[in-house]
Amino acid sequence: MKIFTIGFLSLFVTAALTAQTFAEVKVLTPEKGGTPNKVYDQKTTAPELTVATYNMAAGRVSNIQDVAAAIKSLDADIIALNEVDNKTGRSGNVDQIAELSRVTGMHGAFGKAIDFDNGGYGVGILSKYPIEKQQVFKLPSGDDEQRVLLVVEVKKPGFDAPILFMTTHLSWQEDPALRLQQIREIENITIGNTDSSFNEIASSIKILAGDFNDVMTSTSLAELQRYWNPLKSDNLDIRTWPAANPALDLDHIFVYRGQRWAVENMEIPNKQAEWKQVNWPATSDHVPVIAKIKLLEQ
Repeated sequence: MKIFTIGFLSLFVTAALTAQTFAEVKVLTPEKGGTPNKVYDQKTTAPELTVATYNMAAGRVSNIQDVAAAIKSLDADIIALNEVDNKTGRSGNVDQIAELSRVTGMHGAFGKAIDFDNGGYGVGILSKYPIEKQQVFKLPSGDDEQRVLLVVEVKKPGFDAPILFMTTHLSWQEDPALRLQQIREIENITIGNTDSSFNEIASSIKILAGDFNDVMTSTSLAELQRYWNPLKSDNLDIRTWPAANPALDLDHIFVYRGQRWAVENMEIPNKQAEWKQVNWPATSDHVPVIAKIKLLEQ
């Protein structure tokens, strides 16, 4: 009798654990449509886009007016911004994205990562074209500062489908373990393994930019390149930090492997202090990355 009772209880517990395991399994919904593939001729039909990424250091190296002038000088269609304050005490309670939008005439989105100094702190995006939709995704951060991915949907004339533009600012810890977790969550979002408000995200046109706090030869960015291709140009020095004498390439722009882009021009002002009438080391501790690209395959 005792043997039967123990065996029955064991079977019951096993069945309960199995049911619990199955209950926690996420069933992914397959895409039923999505952005169709389309090929463009580089010289005649390929739509063009200028993108940039810039860690603005919350205007702490200079001020928000100087940052706005620097952004205007880039003349980007869409720009990713890192280290953005929203009504914090240290920034004079200014909504920095709203102020940058006002001065540049661009549309803005803010993605709060943390509460800070009676306000918020995180990342932002400015776009010459209306932002149709936006969403902030939390990334694994452990006991470190919370990190996020901000995604916006932009429709630019000449493109046959909306563009999802994403920005993030990853962990600065020397141990890459946390960055790898954050990148894998970005990959989950990229291919639709995470719930989002964007329809059929896996096939969408996607661009990812920001401060990854790691260099292109690192293990964490090698992981990211499972799904993303870095924008690059032959013989271009890609170092972006510290701005006064750049040593490390921390700021990058990636395009999703579902599309093919041609880099028409790519610039990083790391050779001299002044470029486009802006003194970059006097404006932030990072220099920007800017690229003019053409879509060859949607």
